[in-house]
Amino acid sequence: MKEQELLLTSLIGKTLEEATNLCKQSGYSISVTMKDKISYATTMDFSFTRVNVRLVKGLVTKADIG
Repeated sequence: MKEQELLLTSLIGKTLEEATNLCKQSGYSISVTMKDKISYATTMDFSFTRVNVRLVKGLVTKADIG
């Protein structure tokens, strides 16, 4: 669990490209759930290998597993 927390924390402030690369290196996929206050459709299934991110002005402001 600690590895996930470190990954999620490290994504804050990164560009989507940087965040995607970090996630792939750690075995996670990435999904953008919100960009500049515009919400994107998401699935209701929970995946332990997916990182959901919110972007503001091109930078990750929130990241969680799901």
